[in-house]
Amino acid sequence: METLEDKIKRFLAVSSGYGDGSGYGDGSGDGIMKSNGYDVYMIDGVQTIIYSIHGNLAKGAILQTNLTLKPCYIAKEGDCFAHGDTARQAMQDAHAKYMQDMPEEERIEEFVKAHPEYLELYPATDL
Repeated sequence: METLEDKIKRFLAVSSGYGDGSGYGDGSGDGIMKSNGYDVYMIDGVQTIIYSIHGNLAKGAILQTNLTLKPCYIAKEGDCFAHGDTARQAMQDAHAKYMQDMPEEERIEEFVKAHPEYLELYPATDL
């Protein structure tokens, strides 16, 4: 059976994708390495503890500067991570970061796939 530590390593793994990868979940820590018995990971520039992972969504907490924990969700899309107070917010923010890092041509292709009805209403050049 896969341990939480194995799931975390897989969750934080990033490929060589768009951009330089800085600020994304590399799992390395500058600063506090453990808090309340949990490992602290630097995810998207934020010290984060992960309690559980389901697919590309994790439940955890942000380690704040006063050493208190703020519950959060962490979502991953591609190599982009985002924290949110709700799962929906984290997933939306991760998707926005993912789309922002994507080359323009690929963003257009994704838009066309998601909204084919617009191609019938408007010329593609208008989009």
